[in-house]
Amino acid sequence: TNFSSKVEIEGVEIANTAISGIVAKSDPYCENGVIKATRDDFTQHDIIIHDNYIHDTGDEGMYIGSAKYTGFTLECGGQTHTVLPHVNEGVEVYNNILERTGWDAIQVSSAVTDCNIYDNRISYDSHDGLESQMSGILIGGGSSCDCYNNIIADGKGDGIEALGKGN
Repeated sequence: TNFSSKVEIEGVEIANTAISGIVAKSDPYCENGVIKATRDDFTQHDIIIHDNYIHDTGDEGMYIGSAKYTGFTLECGGQTHTVLPHVNEGVEVYNNILERTGWDAIQVSSAVTDCNIYDNRISYDSHDGLESQMSGILIGGGSSCDCYNNIIADGKGDGIEALGKGN
């Protein structure tokens, strides 16, 4: 909720988390009757995550951008609104090791430009077996990512699931 941009995470070990290893997004929310962190008022820029070791996470290893690219409803000021979450421009996820994630190892959604996912090693992803949360790499709605030179092994779901807009 703090509109973070231009963030680099490098050389970190993250282990034994109840939820995700890294979350990089600002979900729309209501504050004093005003909806904030929507596509109209915020774009997240330059999220760079590399050379990390993430293992034994409860949910995703990495959750970057909103999975609700096409929108969702939010109560604010006594009314229901359809809101669109922010988009990401500039996502680089490379040279990470992810092991034993509960859900998707790497999920990138709403990354509309300059998205690259490469040279990552993923093993034993999706061990919770939760339907719709089972992939080594998930390229989610609204995303246009290049995904290459990744090694994905011994997971319970899809190796790579591409739901983005392509290109």
